[in-house]
Amino acid sequence: SWGLLSLSAGLSLVGGVQRGAWVSSSGWFSSQFEEKTFSHAGIPLEAQWIWRPLDDFGVGLYAFGNINRTKPFYGALLSLQIGRFTERPGTPATSSQ
Repeated sequence: SWGLLSLSAGLSLVGGVQRGAWVSSSGWFSSQFEEKTFSHAGIPLEAQWIWRPLDDFGVGLYAFGNINRTKPFYGALLSLQIGRFTERPGTPATSSQ
């Protein structure tokens, strides 16, 4: 089995404060900048792939991101799934006897 594949997308609202033009400096490590607030629509994306070579062990790969005008981002992670997984609804439970 190739495992489980899941893809998802949606709509998001991304907001925050960006540093603007330099205003003043007070000392070696302190500077003042304009603050520019932003708020934009975005498209969050996520993909998951989980492979279960054994009944109680799985390996997953997750990728995610958000496409927007101001602060697009993305990332990925690898996961290990260890332990007994629940039975799917509608399938008979296995017996350990």
